[in-house]
Amino acid sequence: MATPFQHSRRAVYRVVYPVRERPTFAVGADSFSVIDCSELGLRYQVSEIHRPAVGSTVAGRVKFRRGVEIDVSGEVVRVQDGTVALWFRAEAIPFAQMAAERKHVESIDGGGGRE
Repeated sequence: MATPFQHSRRAVYRVVYPVRERPTFAVGADSFSVIDCSELGLRYQVSEIHRPAVGSTVAGRVKFRRGVEIDVSGEVVRVQDGTVALWFRAEAIPFAQMAAERKHVESIDGGGGRE
């Protein structure tokens, strides 16, 4: 029997965060609020002045509310409505970390989930 991960590249642990549980994405001296995150990428809020160009690479550190911090680097694949979507080409956030994040967010208010 096939697993969900064999059917779609989007079948990953994508966690959509309630505002009070959002991780931060630190890029140099700047810090941004993470809207959602998966093993393969994340989406964060950004002001006009900090908007990167589509196709550029952004590197930083995701700081999860539970204390875990992970360095990431990704390609900007979309900039839209004050958000930036990154795709991690080289190294993903570990599956176990995203599963723990999903469990944590669901225990708070039933949020998060698989897309």
